[in-house]
Order: sequence, then C-alpha cells, then structure tokens
Amino acid sequence: MLPSRLLQTIDLASLTGLSLRLSRGELIAEIAQADLEYALLQIAREAAASHGVEIESAQLTFEPDTAASLRFLAAIVARKILFTARLKVTGRLLVDDALRAMLTEVKCSGDGMVGDLAALAVQPELDKYSDRPLPIAWPAGAPVRLEDIRLDPGPPVRVTARVRQIRKRGG
Repeated sequence: MLPSRLLQTIDLASLTGLSLRLSRGELIAEIAQADLEYALLQIAREAAASHGVEIESAQLTFEPDTAASLRFLAAIVARKILFTARLKVTGRLLVDDALRAMLTEVKCSGDGMVGDLAALAVQPELDKYSDRPLPIAWPAGAPVRLEDIRLDPGPPVRVTARVRQIRKRGG
C-alpha cells in the first residue's frame, strides 16, 4: 500500500482542469498544469509533515522522453524553523496500456548545505512512491486497455491513445 491516500488512485473526475474525450476509439485526456502542481504540493506536504517541514511552493515542468513517458522536474521550496531549502525532484512519468501511471528514476537533490541535508531526508520518502503502478480511475469504472499511447508535456499535459478494449466488470 502506498503511503499517501492521494496516490492510491488518481480520480480523473476530481481534477477540475481535466478534459477527457473518447471519440472514434481514441482517448484524449488533458490535465491542467495547475492541477498537477496542486497534487504535487499536497503529496509533498504530506511527506514533509512527518519531518516537521513546511512546503511553501512546488513547481512542475515536463519534457518529452519516449512516446509513453515524460521526464519531470519538480522545484520545491521547503522551510523548517528558520531554514529554507530548495529541492529538485527529477524522474520519469510513464503511462501503460492499462491506464496506470508510474513514477520511475525519482531522485532528489538540494541547493546548498541545507538543501543537501533536506534531500537526504526526502529521498527515502520518494522511494516509497517510485516504481509502483498507480491506477487512474476511469470515470465509468470500466477497465480499459490502450495502445499507441502518446504523452505530450503541454501545457496542458496530454495523453492520447487508441482504446483497444473495454471490459464490463464481472465479465
């Protein structure tokens, strides 16, 4: 089980900046940058709280990687008592044919001595999220299989794919 309730399933219907279309067998999902940054901020705050650290801000950028993956960079500003640390979290975001997202190659680095110490504390928390499939809830609740998945870093981040199969539950 993942440590964060936020990361157990991504409920597409809860994202206000989400556009989801299914047309002629093609799925097109666009997710607003602000929604992704908000999710990152909530996850970072939850992870940091156990260390007495307050997350002040988080900015997220994406770059193309492969057809079904993006590279990401999260710039995070954290504070503990009087010290401020700037952290960079990098890695890859993958989407597979079962409409599951996965973070891989997740690494944290800090800026300066305080940032380096904070990065050493944060990396074990990030490792809990890395290399674990994260189901993306299909609004109708039906399992899907996709092919020809393509991710575009946007903004907004766009996932396009052909729908290969939709199975009814219990069937």
